[in-house]
Amino acid sequence: MWRFPAAALLLLVAPAAAQFCPVDRCVRGGGPRRPDCLVQWSGIPNEISVCADGATCDQDGVVNGSCRFALAPCLDVFSTCPTPPPPVQQLVVQPRDHPAAGAIASAVTALAADRPGVSRCGSQIPVDVPVGADGAAPGTLVLRTLATGVGQRDRDRLEFRCLPAGMRPSFAADVAPILTARCTPGCHEPGGMISGIALTAEAGFGRLVPSYARPGRPRASLLMSILRYRMPPGCFRRQLPPRYSPGGCPTRDEMKTIAEWIGLGAPND
Repeated sequence: MWRFPAAALLLLVAPAAAQFCPVDRCVRGGGPRRPDCLVQWSGIPNEISVCADGATCDQDGVVNGSCRFALAPCLDVFSTCPTPPPPVQQLVVQPRDHPAAGAIASAVTALAADRPGVSRCGSQIPVDVPVGADGAAPGTLVLRTLATGVGQRDRDRLEFRCLPAGMRPSFAADVAPILTARCTPGCHEPGGMISGIALTAEAGFGRLVPSYARPGRPRASLLMSILRYRMPPGCFRRQLPPRYSPGGCPTRDEMKTIAEWIGLGAPND
């Protein structure tokens, strides 16, 4: 469990470009729904954002060993809250030494002073995440924020992953082989138990996107929920005979590959 130091980042009033929050794209950041409404986030698809160096989601647009994400705080998004949230009094951002931390805190204070009671977002703030060691591994940044209002505390966790340019998973080379091996034998194939949802290499993409794989939103994708908790059925109900999981169970690395592919927009490549 993490704690904020007493010398927290205090909110400094600064101008911001207030605008209406695109509600369907606001991310609450995690936690109980009521206090989770103090600050919401725009510019990212989920609490976990994935990009590859130089890909279209990389805001700097070049292969330079890092990914640039865009993050904007939003206040008073009433349509997603059970009750109107109180005004934000303070925001703390960890890690404090990240270049975006101060800008995020200042943006929230500016929004709190500008047209309270109206759904609005601040300007997008660049969040740079370098790739991992030697440029051969993914890089990860976790921003943790604590917003306080009268009687409420909103803790959010936002994770950003930057994949090296050569590690970007594709559907044909990475995702389809996993689904073919784990899901099609005796089940999601012509003549199988669930032949109506064929996941063969030829038909899989059209069946998955966007109904089961929501581009850019792995946590909101039904495919990830099914693989984690339901399918193949033999992986979750050990009493079932082997024919219910003839292809074996997806590994952690395979699940991560599928999540990264969805996070990158679920391209048909």
